[in-house]
Amino acid sequence: MRSVLLLVALTACSEPRSDHGTLLLATGTQWVVQHDDPLSRMVQGTEIYASTDTTTTVGSHVDLWVDRDSDGFGTVRRSSVTGSDPVAPNHIDGGAPVVGTVIRTEPSKLLVDHEPIPDVMPGMVMPFIVGRADTTRLTPGDRITGTMIPSAYGYALADIDVIGSVDVEGAPQGAPLAVGAVLSRFELAAHTGESVIIGEGQRGPTVVAFVYTTCPDPNYCPATVAKLQGLLSTLTGSQQLVAVTIDPATDTVAVLAEYANLVGAESPKWTFARPEPAQLHSLAVAAGLTVSHRSGRIAHSTRLLVLDADGQLVRRFDDNNFALTDVTEGL
Repeated sequence: MRSVLLLVALTACSEPRSDHGTLLLATGTQWVVQHDDPLSRMVQGTEIYASTDTTTTVGSHVDLWVDRDSDGFGTVRRSSVTGSDPVAPNHIDGGAPVVGTVIRTEPSKLLVDHEPIPDVMPGMVMPFIVGRADTTRLTPGDRITGTMIPSAYGYALADIDVIGSVDVEGAPQGAPLAVGAVLSRFELAAHTGESVIIGEGQRGPTVVAFVYTTCPDPNYCPATVAKLQGLLSTLTGSQQLVAVTIDPATDTVAVLAEYANLVGAESPKWTFARPEPAQLHSLAVAAGLTVSHRSGRIAHSTRLLVLDADGQLVRRFDDNNFALTDVTEGL
């Protein structure tokens, strides 16, 4: 019996930890942890776990043993402090209260139009890292409160409560284009002063992305443009990239021409296109794209379509976390 107990104890002690990182916030129901080694099985660099522990000091390096549910949300089963670091200069003791409206949900992220946060930032539309359990229970239009904490990978939002709901403009009305279906013909004004066709009748296999030139979030339009820059050198024959602006009021043909030159777009391989409002609406529906203009701010989802030479949808990407080969294999 003693040997059996010893074996059980040794097994528990030698169990590999699930994750490791720095504790940024402990709310009494959740921990916000910034990962700092490759043992994390999550895509994001900062993760929110369920934990009732409030005794561990913020700034502690912690080894975590985590149980995950079917959605991937983690509950800390046990933890061990291995060291500590001074808090970052932008750290907010106890976090900052946030009130806002959910614009879009993604795995482990929310896009929120939040009210001004006193002494921290003005009201704006911005993404927050959240627990996966939160993204499964929240929907666009939910009015929420929560506690925000900055991390090296973005702002995290914990202890989210729903306090009401409102209508959110910009959600696509209609079914998006299915894989294997042909995109209807769209002839759009191009940054070259001519026009470009996407969908039926296009010049060849085409990658369609949606951006706007003044997008402030590096995780959205700038990240999409960086992907297009990487794809440009891989194009052969009649393959092309078309970046469609979702802010045609600001992004005139002249503005798009200047931006195209700035990012190295080479026509006809890479074209920036300006749709008319009705065209943008139809394209948004086809792409399953959300575009919301709220109080002078633009909230939008990320979509990238891969179309074959006939304009048939081969693949759709709903974020920027894809390898370039995932795209080129579909062209």
